[in-house]
Amino acid sequence: MTPMRTRWLFGTAALAAATLGAQTQTAAPGNSSILSADLEADVHFLAGDSMRGRLTNTPGNQQAAEFIASRFARLGLSRAGQAGTHFQTFDLTTTQLGDINALKIGEEPNAGLTLGSDFYPDPTSVSGTAAGEVVFAGFGITEEPIGHDDYRSADLEGKVALILNHEPEEFDPDSVFEGEVPSEASRTVRKVLAAQHG
Repeated sequence: MTPMRTRWLFGTAALAAATLGAQTQTAAPGNSSILSADLEADVHFLAGDSMRGRLTNTPGNQQAAEFIASRFARLGLSRAGQAGTHFQTFDLTTTQLGDINALKIGEEPNAGLTLGSDFYPDPTSVSGTAAGEVVFAGFGITEEPIGHDDYRSADLEGKVALILNHEPEEFDPDSVFEGEVPSEASRTVRKVLAAQHG
């Protein structure tokens, strides 16, 4: 993992204050210039596919930050960040994709899979190698309080566990996990620990 410098958009407090001011009986000066069509366009842009999720330390995140900073400037918000900007830099530890990642299923000559299209390493995974019989273990979740254990009948000794991402019924408000909110059980780290004890 590599420590890198990244930037945080600085101006939320001022924006929140402006929002609270708009909720009073008397409209704040300039409110008439805020158009619903403009707000909708901004949301569509920031939530668009071109942002690719706006994950930390990605081009989409940087583009979104610059866009929001331009909106802060247009609103006349004070530049409270570093060097007279709306940004504040800080250290962030990230992972970088290695050059020798490989995945092969079976012994056929074409059994190798293509990195980036057929498979992609999880950012929280460690460097190393693994080989063995593949055992499907559902979502890889063990939650005793609700009686859910994907490893109950799985024999993982010397084998590779294949598990699904996220959790069952993740969009169901009546899910036994936490409704539509991702539960702690869906975290990759929790699943790895469960597999080690499975």
